[in-house]
Amino acid sequence: MKTVLTIFAIAILATCNEPSYSQVAIPAPALLPTKTFTGELGDGKMTYHYYEDSNTGNRIRHGAFKYSEYTAVDGAVYSVLFTGNYNHGFKDGSWKYLITRKDVLVDDGVYQTGSINLLLSYKSGMPNGVWSYSENNKLRKHKYTQGGWIWGAFEIVPSQSVIVNFKNGVVAGPFKMKTDYFDVSGQFDVKGLMTGKWSIIDVGISQIELDALNGVVSKFVKRNVSNGKVLFRSDYDAELLLIQTKISKLSRDGIDSLCQSNKLKIDTLPSSNMFDYKEFFDKRIFMHSETEGDKTIVVEDRGTFDRRNYGFYILVERIKQ
Repeated sequence: MKTVLTIFAIAILATCNEPSYSQVAIPAPALLPTKTFTGELGDGKMTYHYYEDSNTGNRIRHGAFKYSEYTAVDGAVYSVLFTGNYNHGFKDGSWKYLITRKDVLVDDGVYQTGSINLLLSYKSGMPNGVWSYSENNKLRKHKYTQGGWIWGAFEIVPSQSVIVNFKNGVVAGPFKMKTDYFDVSGQFDVKGLMTGKWSIIDVGISQIELDALNGVVSKFVKRNVSNGKVLFRSDYDAELLLIQTKISKLSRDGIDSLCQSNKLKIDTLPSSNMFDYKEFFDKRIFMHSETEGDKTIVVEDRGTFDRRNYGFYILVERIKQ
């Protein structure tokens, strides 16, 4: 039963790569005089252009968008600038996000100076193209001495960056991630499946060497990062490796038959099991749901959900007797 359920999950994964979304009725460009709205959003101000849907009367954002926020108190400065473009209600082209801080209190007596840069690329509301995140910070203390208040020296915080490609809402292409905790490089295929050679370093702890073909893992070695000692390795014999290669090319029915005859189990697992990068693109400060126009962001009564495909891998193993 587990095999059948897992294979069903793979089938769902395949069919979910190209989501279907309802479209707004789009009048001819010549009939699109737009109006401009400027108003508050959060602690800042936004400006966007729009026209009204002839059927519903709802505003359809179309054209340039800008959000800005600026706060300066007692020498601390916090600023935000988001810019992008809508195409008939959906985010389109490049969206840029810049957040800067100067001596902002982040802990007792500790102040942060730095910036976050986010670059997203869309095509008619779907993530499409390069998405990149980078963050650079430094910290310093403000303390009282006999001579009065003084600033300590800056302490540089390790930078964080993620570069990934999307195709119609599905992660696809080269991937690089370097953060406090992970240093990862590899490739996803057009279905969002890990493929080729991957290096996944859990900084200061372990390193994973992984090979995959169309998502099916054929090699998995986990080492102690300091002495190279193998902590775990996959035990795939020649026959199983051959079966794994076949599975990467079979239909659902073919996979089902092959698994039953060879007593195999298949698990389709999210890449976040080994490294999680979704959090960098989904930070609350980017206000994705409030700015609207991203088809992969779904707002429901029970919360806001991200429906993007951030990548999967497939494990094919023998059922232990």
